[in-house]
Parts: sequence; structure tokens; C-alpha cells
Amino acid sequence: MAYYRVNDHLYFSNAVSARDLDKLLYLKITCIINATQRQQSAQHPSIDFHRISVADSPQEDILKHLDRATNIIHETARKNGRTLVHCKSGVSRAATICIAYVMKYQNLSLREAHDVVRKARWAIRPNDGFWEQLLTYEKRLRHTNSVEFITIRSLRLPSVYRQEYSNMNQL
Repeated sequence: MAYYRVNDHLYFSNAVSARDLDKLLYLKITCIINATQRQQSAQHPSIDFHRISVADSPQEDILKHLDRATNIIHETARKNGRTLVHCKSGVSRAATICIAYVMKYQNLSLREAHDVVRKARWAIRPNDGFWEQLLTYEKRLRHTNSVEFITIRSLRLPSVYRQEYSNMNQL
């Protein structure tokens, strides 16, 4: 089971980990945000449950859910609770919501928020559609963008991955 700690009140994981009630209680999780359409989460009277039904597809509109999700995380933290955000793999949807939260409530740029969440789990990778929506969200919050899409060897990707992909091309 893998749980990735963003800060004292925010974790994210995959769906399998989100069903481990003993571990959730051990971590003192008081709120679960399930960012899937079908995956199940642990249920317990002491844990608030919220489903944000989104597919991991570049065409999916996750932007319309970001304020609700980030506000739930913020309110849970305000009450000294802890939120677990999960999707199927803990790579795209859950990471997108965590990045949005860090941008909004820690007042960081998208690039900085991505770095914070990526320190918790190196393997995060929101899909390109979610990246576009995170750019829109950042523009709404900060009136500027800290990330852009770039092309490396005909591959279009967010500029936060420039160094990583440039190094791969040198191999």
C-alpha cells in the first residue's frame, strides 16, 4: 500500500490503498475524495466521503470540479482533519486535484505546486488535457502562467518535464 503525503493534512494514493481501512485510520484520514467513476473506497463513520466522478481522459472536464475539491480539502484541514485524494493509479486525477489545492491554498504557481506534489510521488503525470485545465486554473488564480507546452522531438509536453525529456534524448 502506498500513500503519498503532500503536507500534514493532504495525502493521495491509488484505489487499492484507499480501501485499506486500517491504514486510513492509522493515518487519521477524516475525508476521502474519490476521483474515479467506479473505484471503491473504504467506508467508515469517522470518514467523510466525496466522489468526483471523472475519467482519466484528456477530454474530461476536471476543471469544473477543482474548486469543490480544493474547498473540501481546505475545510477538512481547517477542522484539523486529513484528506486522502485517490484515483485508480494515483498518477493523474488525484495528482491534478492535489496540484490545484497547493496552487489555491498555498498560493504557489503551477510549476511550484507541481514540484511540491512531485516531491511526494515522483511518478505523477496528469494527462495533457488536465495540464491544459491546470493552466486555465492557474491563470484564473494568478493571472499568469508558469508552465507552457513545449515540443521536444515532436513530443508535446508541459515545460516542467523539459529537463527530464532532454536528458532522455541524450541517451
